[in-house]
Amino acid sequence: MARIQLTALTPEEAENRPVIHTGVSMMGLQGDDCVCGHCGRVMMTNFDIGPIRPDMVYICGNCDGASAAPPRQ
Repeated sequence: MARIQLTALTPEEAENRPVIHTGVSMMGLQGDDCVCGHCGRVMMTNFDIGPIRPDMVYICGNCDGASAAPPRQ
């Protein structure tokens, strides 16, 4: 399990993109921990973001900041 730092987005960058509101925290069945690009809080635990659309925006339940997955390699 890795710790993935999400990329902070401005409101303009997040506009017109699909959104997931993570609430306080989302839990998956297996995967990585994903950290908010704005406040550093763990937004998703044991979560595999790989199969999710690459343009997805994740809204932090702590700071309401918008973040995106880092570019795929």
